[in-house]
Amino acid sequence: MADEDPFWSESGLFSANDHRRMLDHEYLSELAIAYLHGPQNKKDRLDYYYQLYEERFEDREHVVKTFRKVTAEIEQLITRLAATRWKKKSDFYTLFLALAPKEGEFPWWMICSDWSRRSGRPKIRMWWPMPEMSPVRRRTVQIV
Repeated sequence: MADEDPFWSESGLFSANDHRRMLDHEYLSELAIAYLHGPQNKKDRLDYYYQLYEERFEDREHVVKTFRKVTAEIEQLITRLAATRWKKKSDFYTLFLALAPKEGEFPWWMICSDWSRRSGRPKIRMWWPMPEMSPVRRRTVQIV
C-alpha cells in the first residue's frame, strides 16, 4: 500500500531513510493492526500479527478501501499535511485512528469559494453528523 498510493510518499510522514529501511511499510502495518484490533504496544505484537495474517488476510480489501477513503479525506481537510504537526507519526496515528471508524460518514468537507481576508487562505466548510442536532451540524474552519 505504501508504494501504491502517492499519499504516503507526499505526506511528509516518511524520510528517504524511512523508505529505504521500509519503515513506511512497518508503520502502515501498525496502522492496519490498530484499525482492526485496537491500538497495540507498537512492535511487541507486530510479529504476532504478521504470522497471523501471513497466509490469508481476508480483510485486505476492506482495509485498503478504508485507508484510501481516510487518506483522501485527510488530503481534503488538511491540504498541506507536511507543513503541519500531523506529519509526525504519533499525531498522524491518532488522527487516522480517530477518522477510520467514521469512514462511512465521509465526505466531511466542502470547499468554499470564499477566502479569509486576514490570512489569504481558503476556508473549508465541514459537515459532520452530530447526535444532538438534526441532521447535520455545519462548521466553517480555516486551514492553517
